[in-house]
Amino acid sequence: MKLCATVILLLTVLTAGCSKEVVDWRNVNVDGGKIFKGGENKPFTGHITNIPSNNLPDPMMGSSIAQQIGGLGINRNMFNAVVHADKVCETDVIDGMVEGPVSCSTDGTVYFRGYLKNGQYVNKFEWADPGKSVDEHPYVVLSAGDDSQIDGKVTFYYANGHVLSAASFNHGKIVGDWDESYDDGSKESHGHFNDNGHKEGVFESWTKDGRLTDHCQWKDGHQDGECKVWNSDGSLATDKIYTNGQVVRDVAQEQRNTATALSNVDRFRSEANLASAPLDNLYRGAVVDCANDTECQQKVAEKLCQGHMTDNPAPGESICAMKNGLLPSTPVTAPTPTPVSNSADASDLQDGPPHSADSD
Repeated sequence: MKLCATVILLLTVLTAGCSKEVVDWRNVNVDGGKIFKGGENKPFTGHITNIPSNNLPDPMMGSSIAQQIGGLGINRNMFNAVVHADKVCETDVIDGMVEGPVSCSTDGTVYFRGYLKNGQYVNKFEWADPGKSVDEHPYVVLSAGDDSQIDGKVTFYYANGHVLSAASFNHGKIVGDWDESYDDGSKESHGHFNDNGHKEGVFESWTKDGRLTDHCQWKDGHQDGECKVWNSDGSLATDKIYTNGQVVRDVAQEQRNTATALSNVDRFRSEANLASAPLDNLYRGAVVDCANDTECQQKVAEKLCQGHMTDNPAPGESICAMKNGLLPSTPVTAPTPTPVSNSADASDLQDGPPHSADSD
């Protein structure tokens, strides 16, 4: 009996010695960045409850973690869940400084858990939209090391439980595949990050009904290769070729230029005073919109020659010997035509290329 009594007494003493003093936030003072229990001069060590959440370091705005997950480009505001005065938190304090597990709640529902060390959130870090339980409807779950660098998988969730976005981090850098989805679970975006945390390979996005909206190639964080973007009606908005982040070719603009140049051919042929103009001169007028695009020039020549390209063109039709947008090495010289009109457009096309409105 004496032995049992001794053991019970020892356990009671140990338990009392390990228990933390619990103080309400309204009964503490903050001085010089340290927390003091009211009326005491020694910095407080223990547990504090009912802390307005805006009195704790904000885990999103301006924090290291926020900057890291900001690279995911999440489309919804993820910075609205923690710091609001109507939400209360509790945490441990050591020698006047907040250090240890943090949990915040609203109306008794825990929506945020984290761990503070040296003013930064480390270890497991999870939060939910206000009013949602972090256990049942988390918004994001991640883990960070003691230096607040995220390591492992980061997952964002919709309120209905579907995954919004998922990616993996290696010491603060996004690595591997990245996926983003709509609230019904259908795919929205996909891409890949290399070991340096830079975009690598193809990044694509889709509408909710599965239509592709963009397809772009990246190399070590720079656009490199083809990049296509489609309008909401499915038409092509942009189609560009990049090298190391710089546009080297605008395919969509070239297509628009070609369409304009070919329409010039139809317009010139429909004007009676140009009907007898040499094809070479009509060509010079039509290809103004081709710029230096040899494919466009070739299509204009083929349309003017009605597809009958030859190595022995008639006088004034040297363009009918064009190959790959280039005139033959010794082009046939077009004879000087007799003007058929005093019209500026007609004379331009009868005796050389028209003057562009931008030529001045």
